[in-house]
Amino acid sequence: GIHPGADDNASGIVALLSLAKMMNATGCTPKYTVLFCAWDGEEKGLLGSKYFVEKWFAERAASDSICYYMNFDMVGRTANPAHPAVTFAWNDNYPFIKDQCIKAAKEIPGPFEIIYDQRFGDGKGGSDYAPFSKRNIPFVAWMEDEMHPDYHKPGDTPDKIHWIKLRKTVLLAYGVLWQ
Repeated sequence: GIHPGADDNASGIVALLSLAKMMNATGCTPKYTVLFCAWDGEEKGLLGSKYFVEKWFAERAASDSICYYMNFDMVGRTANPAHPAVTFAWNDNYPFIKDQCIKAAKEIPGPFEIIYDQRFGDGKGGSDYAPFSKRNIPFVAWMEDEMHPDYHKPGDTPDKIHWIKLRKTVLLAYGVLWQ
């Protein structure tokens, strides 16, 4: 059968492209280079993100570094549409990341809940943030608030996307990135 993948992971691509459009619209040049990347092969062992991180570390100049990584994976649906929520996972060796989110969240109109999920910076995890975590790169993983029954099934369709939640997630990510 056809698996539309509206939440996993078209919603992540919508977030990525929206964030890129917002950054471009400011007309400002960021202090750091910002790359907008979409990886392939997550379910097959994080193939794209692992390749990028390993190749980058193998070929980088001594002065180059990755100062931050954001990952968007299944950010289009929510368990309670009346009170949408997103999970904000970050690696525990960078507590400033949570502070950035708390500060940015003050600008997001409610209802909107942020579920804080502290992760260890040990490279473990099932999404594309894991290779960055393994290299001790600060990361944020924006994820679903609760796994839905359409995960990897034909029922993952666009009509089930909670567009207001997705918009608020992108606005929050923009606030964190801007900092």
